[in-house]
Amino acid sequence: MKLNSLAGNGALDQICDAARTNLAVGLFARAMKEGWRERPLFLDEERALDYGSADLLSSKLAAVLMQLPGYRNGAVLAVHLPDSVNYALLILAGLKAGLALVPLSMSLSPATLDFIVQDCEALWLVSDATMPTKRRCLTLNLTELIATDAAPTAAMETPSDQVAFILYTSGSTGTPKGAIHEHKDAWLPADAYARQTLGLMPQDRLFSCAKLSFAYGLGASLYMPMFCGSSVYLSGATNAISFAESIERRGITVFFGIPSVYGDLCNVAESFDWRFAGVRLYVSAAEKLPVALARRWQQRFERPICEGVGTTELFHVFLSNHPNADTAGSCGRPVPGYQVDVVDDQGVPLSSGQGALRVAGASLMRGYLNLPELTRKVICPDESMFTGDIFHKDEKGFFRYMGRKDDLFKIKGQWVVPANLEEKLVNLPGVREVAVIRLDASRADSFTMQRCVVCAIADATVEAVALKQTILARLRDGNHQFPTIRDVFLYGNFPRNAHGKVDRLQLAALCLERTSTPPAFHHLEQYEQSSAT
Repeated sequence: MKLNSLAGNGALDQICDAARTNLAVGLFARAMKEGWRERPLFLDEERALDYGSADLLSSKLAAVLMQLPGYRNGAVLAVHLPDSVNYALLILAGLKAGLALVPLSMSLSPATLDFIVQDCEALWLVSDATMPTKRRCLTLNLTELIATDAAPTAAMETPSDQVAFILYTSGSTGTPKGAIHEHKDAWLPADAYARQTLGLMPQDRLFSCAKLSFAYGLGASLYMPMFCGSSVYLSGATNAISFAESIERRGITVFFGIPSVYGDLCNVAESFDWRFAGVRLYVSAAEKLPVALARRWQQRFERPICEGVGTTELFHVFLSNHPNADTAGSCGRPVPGYQVDVVDDQGVPLSSGQGALRVAGASLMRGYLNLPELTRKVICPDESMFTGDIFHKDEKGFFRYMGRKDDLFKIKGQWVVPANLEEKLVNLPGVREVAVIRLDASRADSFTMQRCVVCAIADATVEAVALKQTILARLRDGNHQFPTIRDVFLYGNFPRNAHGKVDRLQLAALCLERTSTPPAFHHLEQYEQSSAT
């Protein structure tokens, strides 16, 4: 879908010229035209800025960046910081300076951080962290950059197809790869998803548990609120209690979460008797929202969670339910402006049924950095993309997530769909989260075939043997039985990647370490989670 296809798409008609140039310039131009200059924009624990002040300060910071050693239009600036007002200003300043920005998760290991900085050939890294490193770029301090006196400068002239962001995602391979996004890529999700679908307004104050280093958080905390005239609260916090306190005390009206955080928030809110009365809209993406959790949330907070689906490659959400609709279990319908199809093995779209998901839209990435073969593999000649997911589309046009294509496997001739089994088990008493995984026989000398196991995060007070029997019994009841599953592993937590998703490869490796003999049940010690969600 080319840039010209933006015309006729709601508010984009009014800013088509801005959509053809620098993203930061276009967002501020829209804000001034709408009369939002004095409206609040960014807030954190230390300061608050309105739209006019953010525009001025980001222009001053852009002038500082344009004086850095080695500066050139299109150079790469990596950022490794917790979310804050100053971080948001740095992103806008970098865009105005014509830089390609690489926001990096604070949970990355030093080795992964080094790999990414070298892969993207960053000239500078803005970071307050001190850690052993092999990187050759210049490390900068954000506080010192902002304190540098400089006159505001005009934004660098940038075409709409100039690189704005390189967002790294590990996908299912575990190897980071950079999705290249251009300045124009933000306009469709900002208008079609944030404004039209979610109905964000200038009166809203947003808060996202996903950080600016992720595509989901970058939209929720930067270009979407700016497009809609909303304000956003920024915090580097990564735990449920801090999230809950922010929601309660910062006037949040729209919260962007992920399922694991919603589960933790339920527990915290029950302990402190919090109700989050000021929130009008809860949004979820990044992983499948269990129906049981959605029901539990709605029962306590009297509002449903609006679930959607998006990918880093498409910049944000392209399938979504509508706010306040009770559609638990469904990922909704296509966001306006996106062509979303379920296709069969020959690539033919299905009017209903199950198949691979193919998506087209103006926010699709240019490709993966330094990976031309992989780019050609995932992006079709018609500028659509196979996401690697399996979905079911019903007769009414609603989509339901069935799992990652790579996660589906056969055991003794029987197809196993982990997402279906996890949905079946997660609402059992004493179970907080479930992951159904395959153990590869070639990696364990004691076994001669692949097998499927259930890993569960259990409440601390659960009786292990009884829970194991309950899980196995649930797998054998009803019309769909799974007699090939005989093993259950209990954990205090799961290993997770930088996005907060379960790291299934690492989880399988942990299980294999304890299968030198084939016991039917293992009650494992707690796995201490190292990455933030």
